[in-house]
Amino acid sequence: NEALGSDNADVRRMVAIQLGTIGDERSMAALAELSTGDANADVQTAAADALGKLTAKHTDAAGMGASELYLRLAQLYYAGSYRVMAYADRPLVLWYWQDGLKSQPVPRHLYVLKLAEEAAYDALRVAPDNTGARALLARIIASEKRVSDALAASMGGDELFDSYANGLASAAGVVASMGWPTLSQALGDSLDAGDQGAAAFLLDVMPHVYGGADFSTDHPVVRATMDANAGVRLAAAEALLRFNASSRLTSFPDPDSFMSLVARSAGEIVPRNVLVIDGNDERRNKMLGELDEAKYIGFDARTGSDGLVRAMRYPGLDLIVITNELVDMEPLHLIAKLKDGDTTKDIPVVIVGGPEQAADQEWRSLYEEKVAAITEIAAGPGLPSEAFRKAVGNSFGDRDLDGTARYGRSATILDAVATTDTDNALFNWNALTETLLNLISAADVPNDPPVRLNALRALANIGDVSALYGLVAFFGSDADGALRAAAGNAIAAICRKGPVVLEEAAFNTLLKGTADGDQGVRMAAFAALGSAALDAGQAVKVAAANRPGAAASE
Repeated sequence: NEALGSDNADVRRMVAIQLGTIGDERSMAALAELSTGDANADVQTAAADALGKLTAKHTDAAGMGASELYLRLAQLYYAGSYRVMAYADRPLVLWYWQDGLKSQPVPRHLYVLKLAEEAAYDALRVAPDNTGARALLARIIASEKRVSDALAASMGGDELFDSYANGLASAAGVVASMGWPTLSQALGDSLDAGDQGAAAFLLDVMPHVYGGADFSTDHPVVRATMDANAGVRLAAAEALLRFNASSRLTSFPDPDSFMSLVARSAGEIVPRNVLVIDGNDERRNKMLGELDEAKYIGFDARTGSDGLVRAMRYPGLDLIVITNELVDMEPLHLIAKLKDGDTTKDIPVVIVGGPEQAADQEWRSLYEEKVAAITEIAAGPGLPSEAFRKAVGNSFGDRDLDGTARYGRSATILDAVATTDTDNALFNWNALTETLLNLISAADVPNDPPVRLNALRALANIGDVSALYGLVAFFGSDADGALRAAAGNAIAAICRKGPVVLEEAAFNTLLKGTADGDQGVRMAAFAALGSAALDAGQAVKVAAANRPGAAASE
């Protein structure tokens, strides 16, 4: 295909003839471009004849122009279709013509994505107004960035890996530059294809280009809030909060459901990412339901080949669940491919069979040295068995589960709540109060990432008086000084929004805070007292207790 870029018309003509003989559908786009765009009539004729032979074999592409065919090729590459990709040993290079045929090495984890990217750019080169190609390119770049970031810790220092990783440093900016309409289409396409990784990336980028678009029930962003994948729902909740911060939302199909999603997202702990590969819809949905109950992020694939592509493309997978019945390959073959992949070789695998297989020692022996656990799921309704839950829970091994992994997304969503426009009466912001108070008092919430701090900032933004005494109790605790200061500032913010008369116990807690050893806590206490509706006696007590130059007293 790349040799069709030769300056020699005879080379182009003979290559076109040979491509017609080979009959590979990957040549259709290049031949279509040559058949109408080459300056040499003989080359055009040879390319048209070759394209006719290929179209007779691949009738679904009949009538497509060059740009459409390039987009079709990009879609096949992006999906990892067996029709265009043979998972066999081969040089991992991209070919190009520059005074002869040249090659450029590509990291293994990006190979398929780079082939898809090249085809998408070709589609845009031929027809810059190809909106489908622009949307697919956004998804491709999103996937490249996510996969490279996931491998940075293990492959950083490899010269080839680092060169490509550096080239992706501005990936979010490149995707943002494609604009709101393209990103909306790309998000919709991702949701339709179950491409959850790209969907979450796009949702993270979209607030940077939001200009006040209205949201109907079928808008991709609204659909994302109801997606079966928890990671997509979390990303959608944060995106909408940030949209509302930059340009107040004027309409939304179901504001109450959205606030419920935010409440769940702010406090949701999603420590594990699990891919389920199963062609049986009922069984796969049972497993996904069980994972969701356990607050894991569940991804799914219906075929082994699709599962292999998704496993390579979704960074941060903690576990892969494979059933004994795959329509396109043997489970053992899929497991071997996973163990051979740079991004997948260390991910534990659980194999799931029916009760008959699980009781068959010969069947079990096929997998015992290759997987973390063997379990079963009976047919019929209901969630999977206790055996399935135990197998999943025990199979994560020592894969990292630090505070950032557990709470990182909650922290970013809370930051979005803290900065969104809570004067927008479209939403009932007070519905978040209980969730936020529970977060600041929960014993297992870490200080890093800043879940508690951001929850306190969010309470300051919501300004609900019902949160006042929970905040006062936290302010009077032995928590970290920065957190107590944030609680005091939240109390001050609530008091500024309306006259608040402090109960005696709350007043005394804040008064004590004015003598705290932490300057931030002292200033927050003064700000809270100054913002409240103090009576004359309370005001005198504050002044007398903090008389400049006075000696400290009991």
